[in-house]
Amino acid sequence: MRTHTGEKPYQCRQCDKAFSQNRDLIKHMRIHTREKTYQCNLCDKAFSMNCYLIKHLRTHTGEKTYQCRQCDKAFSLKTYIISHISAASVTRLSHKITLS
Repeated sequence: MRTHTGEKPYQCRQCDKAFSQNRDLIKHMRIHTREKTYQCNLCDKAFSMNCYLIKHLRTHTGEKTYQCRQCDKAFSLKTYIISHISAASVTRLSHKITLS
């Protein structure tokens, strides 16, 4: 219910970021404690959040989820395709992001 009300009673004491759910605060605290519980089974890297591990695994698999409709170049991360589109500022309006 707090998601809809905007109430965020769980506040980080280190950076004042607030959360609606206690579990989100607990996950956030890993940033400050540098706790890295998500280990890559293909290399020695470890991450504080599972979503970071999932993104990292794409470096091993070569998976490229985001494809530019304008030139068909593919990227593993959304931030990479956004940079690609920004770099092509002349044709920026004609670029569209596709999730394959």
